[in-house]
Amino acid sequence: MLDHITQFTPSIDNTISNFIPSNTLISARVIEKKEGTARAEEWINNQIASYPDMETTLLWSRDMFKNKGIPVLPEKEKDAGMRILEKLKMSGMGEK
Repeated sequence: MLDHITQFTPSIDNTISNFIPSNTLISARVIEKKEGTARAEEWINNQIASYPDMETTLLWSRDMFKNKGIPVLPEKEKDAGMRILEKLKMSGMGEK
């Protein structure tokens, strides 16, 4: 099942990129389980470099991955996936 998560590729016609922050966090967790923390952090940093227009939200993903608490980001910049992941983290379900 973990392989299916990391093989996710959005459709070319999907112009809405709101899945990227939460997908980045979840994919990083999978990579961490399979290849280690350093490789997962490298992957997140590559995502930040690949999507410079989404740097703020991808930094959110990196901070969540590194367990730096809930990153401060204005609500208008969060998508539904980010809000769900924050709620899970606050409830303790998002811990490793």
